[in-house]
Amino acid sequence: MKLILLTLFIVLNTCNSKAQNDPINREYKETEDLRSQIKKDNIETLVRVDSTFGYKTEVPKWLNLKETGNERIWGGTIPSIGGIENAMMIKGFDKSEFKSFEHFTKIYITGNKFGNKTLYSENHNWYGLNPKDLHTIKNGVSCRVFTFFQNKIYHNQFALIETKKAFLWVQFVATPDTYELNLPKFTEFVNGIELVE
Repeated sequence: MKLILLTLFIVLNTCNSKAQNDPINREYKETEDLRSQIKKDNIETLVRVDSTFGYKTEVPKWLNLKETGNERIWGGTIPSIGGIENAMMIKGFDKSEFKSFEHFTKIYITGNKFGNKTLYSENHNWYGLNPKDLHTIKNGVSCRVFTFFQNKIYHNQFALIETKKAFLWVQFVATPDTYELNLPKFTEFVNGIELVE
């Protein structure tokens, strides 16, 4: 079972002093334990630190954390728009699983062909991308891509990031109606990822 390690900033209220921010480190076995602690201690800011894959990120207040059932994957959902919740996740890979960052990019973006199963999943079909959407970001690349899954077309934004230890696949999954509305949240999320030793 993977432990969730987050740096928490708790607002402490005492009768005789003003509120202050105190950083503390805690580990949580389950997301539900974390939610309970957030309410109990009036936690102001969460920072996820993943030493296995070499990154940290502030957890946005709007992100509804979800159990993924996979130690490599961390993420959640964005608040519902019209009854539709979009998903965001980070999946980490050991660098040894790919020949290079270019190979990683080929598997997740550039090597996929329209109408075929994706190179990363037998359950998804590749519906395309506009090569003009592929652009460089801090420590990697990002691109809008389209996939077909369970008889629905999804608009995705993938960010592929290289840390000192790993490759990260940061994925935003949306419907055609919610993609543009929630894309700024994904951009904020990706911009908040920092590399750690």
